[in-house]
Amino acid sequence: GAAALEPTTLPLPTVVGEVAPVEVITTPSGRRVIDFGQNLTGHVRLAVQGEAGAVVTLRHAEVLEAGELGTRPLRDAAATDTYTLAGGGVEEWEPAFTIHGFRYADVAGWPGGARAAAAAIADGAVHAVVVHTEMERLGAFACSDERVTRLHENSRWSMRDNFVALPTDCPQRDERLGWTGDIQAFAPAAAFHYSCAGLLASWLTDLAIEQRAHGTVPWYAPVIPGGFWTPPEPAAVWGDAAAVVPWELFRATGDAGLLERQYDSARAWVDLVDSLTAEDH
Repeated sequence: GAAALEPTTLPLPTVVGEVAPVEVITTPSGRRVIDFGQNLTGHVRLAVQGEAGAVVTLRHAEVLEAGELGTRPLRDAAATDTYTLAGGGVEEWEPAFTIHGFRYADVAGWPGGARAAAAAIADGAVHAVVVHTEMERLGAFACSDERVTRLHENSRWSMRDNFVALPTDCPQRDERLGWTGDIQAFAPAAAFHYSCAGLLASWLTDLAIEQRAHGTVPWYAPVIPGGFWTPPEPAAVWGDAAAVVPWELFRATGDAGLLERQYDSARAWVDLVDSLTAEDH
């Protein structure tokens, strides 16, 4: 059948900064792992020189386990990029169509071996490129206790890591889904950190479309047919996103238009909850 298409209101993901390596680690098994000192979402940019056909392989992960790259939390995600050199001078490369959630990158196949790789990295040949949906930073916080200030920064970085086109719950593993329960809880903090109404308004449109299709607010939006927890069933906290997220964005921005656009979705969820409860609720 015919589908009604609407122009997106979603701000596009873009490069928002770079992070330089803080250390090159030699693991117990002898592999070389770059530590960027900060969990982030994005990819690695290389400047490498070598013979045609040489292959540089990058594996990404957020943590180390027993001193090695911690790929266990990735589940089935390969989180691996490979670059085959053309040869003849310095080649600069970065992937154009993928992102990873990582702090560490395992590097293999660097022309000249481990020492050449370490020297090149120390000379600025490798950077982590930070990517997320374009948003203006709004809130800031600092205090006399560096641990509390860092906790706030961790929250902000977690938001940056998970706001790439839709609000996910983690960027590193084999699914990046717009889980409704997570953003329902995080919406007030998100609105403090960044001007995220553009991304979330677009996502709420997706949520409302899925809600009409399934008769309930799904566990995540957009829904993957046959994916996790399908068909969706009504659930507190997750379904509450239909009412809570628009309300928190209204509190943060004063945009009554957003409330108006999401009113039918919010009302449908509240009415569904009412229909499923006993007389005393």
